[in-house]
Amino acid sequence: MDGVVQESSLALTLGRFAEPELQANIEEQHLRNLGRIHTRLSAFKVYSLDQEVEESLLGVCMRLKLCTSDPWKFKKTLGFADLERLCLLKRIVDAHVLPNLSITAQQQMARYRQTDVQVYDEDTDSTHAVQFKKEESYVFRGGWEQHFVDRRRLVSLEVVGLYWQTNKQQFVFSVLKWVQRSPNPSRGVNQE
Repeated sequence: MDGVVQESSLALTLGRFAEPELQANIEEQHLRNLGRIHTRLSAFKVYSLDQEVEESLLGVCMRLKLCTSDPWKFKKTLGFADLERLCLLKRIVDAHVLPNLSITAQQQMARYRQTDVQVYDEDTDSTHAVQFKKEESYVFRGGWEQHFVDRRRLVSLEVVGLYWQTNKQQFVFSVLKWVQRSPNPSRGVNQE
């Protein structure tokens, strides 16, 4: 090695990904994929208010909604009184349920202050009829105790969730949080 200094490098290469032409191909493919996604999203129909009204009158709605938030409009920690009748907040019912009830159900609520509604139990994949009644607030009465409290063995302090599903004209129900219980709990009283 007669006085010749060899250069050495500490550069780290990452195999094929360090090759410039491969990196360019990856970026090009990524841009093509983004273009395809944009084309597919722009193909979704944009509805006018008149078109939405027309579809709802026909009982069909093709509008897609992205669900980015919690669907449970009603979340309730059950109190002892809720085991006999479930009380729902008036302002939420007025905003999310009443305007979306069928014409017949709206007329029954206006005339008799009650109507029968279907409640789909998401946890057990079953649907049950309950009486939806306007008192000081809105409540589930007839059928609530039998089909939900007794059947699901609900007790106070458990958290339930509900929301109105307009396209099926029904409430959707789920138990969001169970209370830890002893093997033989009394209804409404948690024995620790």
